[in-house]
Amino acid sequence: MPGALISLGSNIDPQDHIQAGARALRERFGESLRMSRLYWADAVGFDGATFINAAALLQTELGPAELSERLGEIEHEQGRIRSGERFSDRTLDIDLLTWGDAHGRIEGVELPRPELHQFGYVLVPVCDLTPAGLHPTLRIPYRELLLKLPKSEQTLRPLTSG
Repeated sequence: MPGALISLGSNIDPQDHIQAGARALRERFGESLRMSRLYWADAVGFDGATFINAAALLQTELGPAELSERLGEIEHEQGRIRSGERFSDRTLDIDLLTWGDAHGRIEGVELPRPELHQFGYVLVPVCDLTPAGLHPTLRIPYRELLLKLPKSEQTLRPLTSG
């Protein structure tokens, strides 16, 4: 059963939407789900509210297309509207980053997702879960990819309770 890496982000009522997204993932994928820490990160690509970002690792028998569809359903349940601009405020964004070691266009899904190695808001949470994991096409550990990012891309702030 392939492992799937997923990223989550929200900047509209982010604590509520990230927690609801994590609950929905756990309900659908059970105990195989592992979540990273939660991080505050500035909006990238637009002037918007601060995001909370996280990553999840799960085991699934679903293929990439069906898994992406299920993730979209969770987004929709949280009020996500996809008709706006690509870089904009959002209630919940859940993206499939990897599905096993698959690479290329699989079932209409581009794997791995290009943002996986380009942005700290994706790589930092991924490194919480699998720092030694290898990027499916670059074959470089995620922790090394994170070190190659400019320091400005790595400045996420862990979410603290209380």
